[in-house]
Amino acid sequence: LIELAKRSFFMQSALSKLISMTSPMIGHNLEKFVAIQKAFYLTALEQLPGDYLEFGVFTGSSFVMAMRAHRSMAFCGPVTTRFFGFDSFAGFGQKAAHDEHPFYQDSIFAISPEVTRRNIARHAKGLEFKLVPGYFNDTLTRQSAQDLGVTKTRIAFIDCDLKDPAALCLE
Repeated sequence: LIELAKRSFFMQSALSKLISMTSPMIGHNLEKFVAIQKAFYLTALEQLPGDYLEFGVFTGSSFVMAMRAHRSMAFCGPVTTRFFGFDSFAGFGQKAAHDEHPFYQDSIFAISPEVTRRNIARHAKGLEFKLVPGYFNDTLTRQSAQDLGVTKTRIAFIDCDLKDPAALCLE
């Protein structure tokens, strides 16, 4: 098989051309989805109960992927999981100087929380979920996980793009 791959310049060329024509955003999201699926697989194998917490929900595509991954692991046995999503839905707000970046602007990452909620609700299929709107420095310091009813975290997905908000999530 390796010898065939070494001699198959046509296949290598065609594959590299296809990948180079594909938006890097697609590859980024695909890799993110695979990571979410792996996390659900490993925690399902171990029968680890707990909630899924996503920090940086934006449109809800990763959140929906998490729900799909959870349902697809039913063959491992039942694991109870609720889904919590945290996002300002208004962009980043005030940023520290070290978090300034030309791509990470409020206008790019602002979205109606209702649009995101409807997107997730269409795919929830009975799974319990809650979106917590607000900037992390408000929502994560004003209430604790216990205030939301979270006693155990199965998977935490931190996708908030900036150092300071990510540090708040880790705390």
